[in-house]
Amino acid sequence: MRRKYPYANFYYIILFILCLFPFDGVTGQERTDSITNFTKCWQTPSENLSGTLIASDNDLIYTTTVPNTIQALNASNGSGIWASTLKGRIFGKILVGGGNLVVINEVETNEAMESRNLDRDSPGRSLTAVNLVSGLTGWTKPISGEGEVFLYGFGDFFIGVYQSGVVNLISFENGKLLREIDLKQGISAAGYSDGVLALGTLDKKLHFFSVPGSEFINLISVEEIPVKIFVADGKNVLWADKRGVLRRLDLVQKKTIWKRRFGGEISSIVNSPNGVLVSSLDNFVYLFDIDSGKIKWKRRFSGRIVEEPVVAREFAAVFAYGDLSSFVMSLETGEVVDILTLSDGNYFTGKPVFAGDLMIFPTLNALVAFGVGDCRANKKTDK
Repeated sequence: MRRKYPYANFYYIILFILCLFPFDGVTGQERTDSITNFTKCWQTPSENLSGTLIASDNDLIYTTTVPNTIQALNASNGSGIWASTLKGRIFGKILVGGGNLVVINEVETNEAMESRNLDRDSPGRSLTAVNLVSGLTGWTKPISGEGEVFLYGFGDFFIGVYQSGVVNLISFENGKLLREIDLKQGISAAGYSDGVLALGTLDKKLHFFSVPGSEFINLISVEEIPVKIFVADGKNVLWADKRGVLRRLDLVQKKTIWKRRFGGEISSIVNSPNGVLVSSLDNFVYLFDIDSGKIKWKRRFSGRIVEEPVVAREFAAVFAYGDLSSFVMSLETGEVVDILTLSDGNYFTGKPVFAGDLMIFPTLNALVAFGVGDCRANKKTDK
């Protein structure tokens, strides 16, 4: 007589489910059981959000609307606090510190430039301070030269790194220039962490300075032009070239400890409690050990990852520009443990910020806040 196994059907069902969800790939259609319990807490519609410009000081969030307005919102519910309109288009990064936020904006609007017969393709730019409490415009400081500007804040000061090769140390409070360094060479990459500013230049060199004093630390020649830099600590730095080769450099010995080539150009390098996260234009996210360079796990996504993953506790949120979904991954295993999904017709446009336990994303037509667990636990008393 044939023996019956009461759990046989259950075994085959589990096996079938596992076959549906392979470890090394994620598509927009894939579903997993949520174990982090993220929920949408609020959404503030806007038809004029300007891409990825968003910052937070935990109680308030700051974002920009097209073409030249910056606004403060209550982080707990998305309600408006104040709005400030500047002279010209706002772009770049919002930097918060010293009682002000600092943005880069055009000195004049296109209309004003046309009236003076000036070239609309080369408008003047300035750093502009806006008071965090009142929204009133404070000091402005002209930016010389063209190209990308990297901004890094620490305490009452911030550093402006200009692609032309100039580095400025500036006061948040009054915009006073405290120190200027001219490398006499175009800057190809910049990174800052733990009091060390690292700059890659077009002449295949890595320059290192202490922060906030901007004192020179080290200069190392390398074999390729750096396009990404990650300062791991005072001794080690990771840098990548255009071909997707990542290297660990020992700053004391001035030599390469290991190097690893990825399937595409590296789009981001991010630290986490479990190791270093690297996203590549081959649509993979990797976690690897910085000492050995060995990969702990890798995960493939259906879309190109152009923004760096966002690390919170034991999780990382990964998304591709123009995607409807953001995937929350376990840093320990690389598994997708939750999927944050937007409605049809909307998509993620930039990196989120954190305000308490809320993760707030800029999207095509709204700011959307996700929280862990019950949204009521994230509510605060309005200011």
